[in-house]
Amino acid sequence: GVVFQAQGDFKQALYFYKNAVNLAAGSKTARLNMANLYLKFGNTNKACGIINTLAQIDSDILNARANCFLFNRNYSAAVSEFRKIPSEDLSKAYIGLNYSVALGLLGRKGEAFDNYKNISQRNIGNLRNYYRNVGDYLNRI
Repeated sequence: GVVFQAQGDFKQALYFYKNAVNLAAGSKTARLNMANLYLKFGNTNKACGIINTLAQIDSDILNARANCFLFNRNYSAAVSEFRKIPSEDLSKAYIGLNYSVALGLLGRKGEAFDNYKNISQRNIGNLRNYYRNVGDYLNRI
């Protein structure tokens, strides 16, 4: 599924994620990939339903749960989930940027900036523009 998703064939990606889940019912990775694909297209009900079935809690699961709350405009719950993530993982752009946004949306500009400053720009890759956009947003609020 990952290959198809990278190529932009989301229908095929979803098909293979579903097959992977059926073949290995306990596979966290397949479920998380499928949930993230649903999130990408705004289907938060399906995404959050899948995420809530994942028994093993780690930073990626907590991040996905936090993003479900964030995208559903439940900013307090999102921040609550983000706060469960270890600080070394919050410094990763793919997690920390949305945490800063959630804090900003709650009017916690100081905390949002503190988190933003701690985000590592090493290996930021395709999030470079989003990193700048979050910084611009925090400067405007």
